[in-house]
Amino acid sequence: MIPDLLIIGGGPAGLATAILAGMRGMTSVVFEARGGSLDKACGEGIMPPGARLLQEMGVVLEGGRGRTFPGIRFIDGETRVEGSFPSTPGVAARRPRLIEAMLERTRTLPIDYRRGEAVEAWRISSSGVEVDTAAGVFLGRFLIGADGLRSRVGRTLAADPRPARRPRLGLRRHFFMAPWSSEVEVHFGDGVEAYVTPLPESQVGVALLASDVSAGFDGLLRRLPWLWHCLAGVEPASSVRGAGPFGFLPKRRANQRLALVGDAAGFIDPISGDGLTMTFAGAKVLADVLGRGAPLTTYEGAWRAATRRYANFTRLLLHLALRRELRKGLLGAISRDPRVFSWLLSHAVDESRLSDLPLWGFAKLLPAFLRGMVPLPAAFRAGGGRST
Repeated sequence: MIPDLLIIGGGPAGLATAILAGMRGMTSVVFEARGGSLDKACGEGIMPPGARLLQEMGVVLEGGRGRTFPGIRFIDGETRVEGSFPSTPGVAARRPRLIEAMLERTRTLPIDYRRGEAVEAWRISSSGVEVDTAAGVFLGRFLIGADGLRSRVGRTLAADPRPARRPRLGLRRHFFMAPWSSEVEVHFGDGVEAYVTPLPESQVGVALLASDVSAGFDGLLRRLPWLWHCLAGVEPASSVRGAGPFGFLPKRRANQRLALVGDAAGFIDPISGDGLTMTFAGAKVLADVLGRGAPLTTYEGAWRAATRRYANFTRLLLHLALRRELRKGLLGAISRDPRVFSWLLSHAVDESRLSDLPLWGFAKLLPAFLRGMVPLPAAFRAGGGRST
């Protein structure tokens, strides 16, 4: 009997799809071309909705693999705002540890995980799909592309992504030191943001985002003096890894036999920390579509609906990061009343609606927002928001 899914890519997107499909009675073969480490530049913090989806999948991040974090702290110069998540905490885990935990879950389901086996070519017909590997030809009902930002499978869909006007890149490194905060910190600097994630085994992960990374990891980190001083002389726990450019969205995500999931389905920017949450949400939608026997083409609309809130929140944060006046005004207003930031966090993790923000919250945010928006038309006529 041929498997239901042939999945190209054995990272979190491919594994989540296989696990969620397996929980609905479907069989999968997952092809992962990399034979060595499955590490990747990543902020490694999973927001509460993503943490809940991991629990739903039965993936256990225990025994030193993961560390929960209760909230987020934003730091912009002397301005600091922080808040706790309303219910479920987030969870932080090194990328290889996350994959290790997900692989353990696959062993209890009808999943054939083929490490170090690259898919060389594939063919799609009205009756199914077949892929060629060094081990032979595999047949399946559907082909799933979980092969990242520059998806080969996406090119089969003629889904060449639309590039962002100002694509950004990321650099990540770990350091051997006890985390100084239990929260994930977001530091804003001159043309760069830093994401500091508390990890198990007395490590912190530092991910930098910028449109221009030619200064290198240390050069960008120096633009954040407090963080640079905090990490000065600390032994690195990993080499610098890069990722991007981000900000690409494919024109299509599915046809009758093929679908994209994870970064291959579209990734705006890592700024919100929702990359893995969007990945897991998309995998769940895909498994639901296939599990109820709906046409695979309906996945497109379902994916958009499932990821809309994450996408909108990411675009909002990206706009703030690129507009210094607006960001400082809003963070300053929020810092004077912690209730506003608590509501924003609740909205970000899908536990409140825009209408839930009381009138006093709008009254505090609106003046700062309008002050920051004054130069917006000129900036957009010039081709994009101004950098910090």
